Amino acid sequence: MPRYHSSPKVLVRIFLQMKLHSLKPLRVPATFSAFLCALVSLLVLGVSEYGHQALKHGALNMGQHIEAQKRLQNVFTLVVDAETGQRGYLLTGNIEYLEPYEKAVSQINRELNALRPFFVTDMEAFGMLGDIGRTVNAKLAELDITIRLRKQDLIASSEAVIHTNIGKEKMDIIRASLGDLIIHQEQKIAKAKNDLFAIASWVRSGVVLTSFLSIAAFFFFARYYARVAQEKTNQLAYIAGEKTRLDEVVQVRTLELTELARYLQNVREEEKARLARDLHDELGAILTVAKLDAAALKSNLKDQPIELKQKFDNLMSTLNEGISLKRRIIEDLRPSALSNLGFIPALELLVEEYKQRNLVEIECYLDEVNLDEKRGLVLYRLMQESFTNIFKYAEATHVRISLEKRPQEVVFRIQDDGVGFDLDKQRTGHGLSGMRFRLASVQGRLQVSSADGNGTLIEATVPFISIVPTPI
Repeated sequence: MPRYHSSPKVLVRIFLQMKLHSLKPLRVPATFSAFLCALVSLLVLGVSEYGHQALKHGALNMGQHIEAQKRLQNVFTLVVDAETGQRGYLLTGNIEYLEPYEKAVSQINRELNALRPFFVTDMEAFGMLGDIGRTVNAKLAELDITIRLRKQDLIASSEAVIHTNIGKEKMDIIRASLGDLIIHQEQKIAKAKNDLFAIASWVRSGVVLTSFLSIAAFFFFARYYARVAQEKTNQLAYIAGEKTRLDEVVQVRTLELTELARYLQNVREEEKARLARDLHDELGAILTVAKLDAAALKSNLKDQPIELKQKFDNLMSTLNEGISLKRRIIEDLRPSALSNLGFIPALELLVEEYKQRNLVEIECYLDEVNLDEKRGLVLYRLMQESFTNIFKYAEATHVRISLEKRPQEVVFRIQDDGVGFDLDKQRTGHGLSGMRFRLASVQGRLQVSSADGNGTLIEATVPFISIVPTPI
């Protein structure tokens, strides 16, 4: 039987692809459209990202300048607090005035150390900060000396140190140096503000430009794809008309192929029947005559050597095996029980044969039905094919067979508890296709239910009367 690997859907798809390739190409390549859209998008993204990073960097830079200015002012405040605590302690001798002094002294060094990272890249400011640090340390040393003299009750000595005006001179230097550095920072803050305004203005111009390009690209592609959509509508209308015409052609071809398959199936069964008759009549007669002649010779071998008798026995055994092989071949080609005994007895004999040949439990429930030889042969072959699959692949331990009689049809079911299979992966299997074509030849239909691990159910429905043939 010929195999048809092409389906109507495949033919339609190939034809439509050929038609689409022959249509007029679009005027603007899709790659150019994608490139232009990507270019505009990247331009917008680049402007946005650059503006974000520039503004972020400028804001961070200005924040650092402001933070440095605050810390410089805090250093001066702490020096004043330390001097105030020192003067209060020297005048009153009250140790409570030392608490703000000691707190200010401990914080001054931390503030000076924290200021250094802000001026690492500005050598001028870094040098000014170094001078301030040395002057502040000298001032703190002067304060510490007077406090120690006061703790030792050397009041006159501590007053003498104060009257030297060293502390005032140091304080004036600190005030002037911190003022200069603060002014330097204010200049940096002003410059950072101007930079931020310049960046914001540039970013605004970039956003306006890229927005204009985006809008222009949108209108261009909107107009372009409207024209493309109209062309596609025309193409779809053309394809729909061609598809309708092809569907009609496919239906006609499918019906012709179905009828051809039915015809070939019938021809094959008729050829099997003819071969079975020839084997039964001609080969059977030859083997029978050979066995009769051999039996006639057996009486003449009583006085012959034992070796000759053994060869004769081997000859008889070979003839018997040939006769058995002839019978099996004839039964496979055309089951004699189906023709001589009827459909139900033939099924029962086949079930008994499978029970003896295979270690599988088989349940059989058959209603009494009278089917013509053609329909009976189809269901008989269906059972043979099903059991072949069960014993070869299913790994089943239990099989249930039922034949249900209905008013206008019979339903034949074969169910096993084997491993099952995925129906989507078995679409190209020839066994199921052969079953469907056999049933289609008698206007029957086949339903297969299976899943991995859940066994398989094969259900064949055959009508008692002939109906109008339909495509498979």
